[in-house]
Amino acid sequence: SWDGKLLACQLMEAPWTLPLEEGFQSAWERYPTLIKPVERSEECLGCKQLSTCWSCHATRLAESGDAGIGSPYLCESMRVMPEHKQL
Repeated sequence: SWDGKLLACQLMEAPWTLPLEEGFQSAWERYPTLIKPVERSEECLGCKQLSTCWSCHATRLAESGDAGIGSPYLCESMRVMPEHKQL
């Protein structure tokens, strides 16, 4: 990132390491140990669109405040996508 953090995605604020301070190799190897699995909500797991859902952890976090929960906007987008698939 602009401030020297190693992030998986610029939209995610955490987790991160500091390769300029601890060295790139160390930061790169340590980064995966900081990642916590995201539990998807029951609503997401029961959704018909789950296998084709394009929302990522970062968009879900930004939209709903929780990386495991889709926001109404994201969920509605996925519900109408099949209707417009032929366009």
